[in-house]
Amino acid sequence: MQTKTKTRAIVSTARLVRGDRMANEEHLAILKQGVSSWNRWRDRNPTIIPNLFGARLRGIKLSGIDLSGAVLTGARLNGCNLLGANLSNTKLCDANLSGADLYKAIFREADLSRVSMVSTYLIGTDLRDANLRDANLSESNLKGADLMASNLIGTNLGKATLSEANLSDANLHRANLAGADLYSADLYGADLVGVDLSETNLSQASLEYAIYDRNTKFPRNFRLDDHQMYLISMDSDSNNGVIDGTSLFGSYTEASSFSEVV
Repeated sequence: MQTKTKTRAIVSTARLVRGDRMANEEHLAILKQGVSSWNRWRDRNPTIIPNLFGARLRGIKLSGIDLSGAVLTGARLNGCNLLGANLSNTKLCDANLSGADLYKAIFREADLSRVSMVSTYLIGTDLRDANLRDANLSESNLKGADLMASNLIGTNLGKATLSEANLSDANLHRANLAGADLYSADLYGADLVGVDLSETNLSQASLEYAIYDRNTKFPRNFRLDDHQMYLISMDSDSNNGVIDGTSLFGSYTEASSFSEVV
């Protein structure tokens, strides 16, 4: 009877370690000991991938924590203090970080698809090459954040603060930026096809070499000919086109063919 009990315990533990649909209870227990204990454990076990799938960590103080490479899919981190935390290469798809303090946190190459970050503090956050597809960052503060080359397809950034943010080469295809503050933001080479920029503050923003199409909504009185942008026109016979020798999905004309959006 005792042997059967031990066998069941071993099998249960193995399921927690390998399982994709539940958190590892041992990892959760270490996390609850505090950031210092957790970071020491990470340093001693660099090959272990922390499994915190679906973990409920709402409101916990985790500033400076090393969660790089961890599985946090569907985790509840809303209201957490993650100031300066390392979340690079972390799997956070479908997670909730709304209202969290992510000041200068690192999310490089993290999977944040469909994440909820409503009214979240993201000033100075490193989101380079991160996947934020279909995420909700509405009304969040991303002042000075680095989103270079990030995937923002379908992302909701309505009324978000993005002043002085780096969005160069970012893919904002079909994103919602209505009412956002992009004062002095860098959108060099960004994909603005189908983006809603209505009521957006684009004062002193850099839009050179950004691409857009006829579905892109610009603020009233925004002068396209003040910026070296490119208009993508879809080819009804083909999904392919060329911009300066680079294969894209349509042909282009320079924005100077349109003097003003009204």
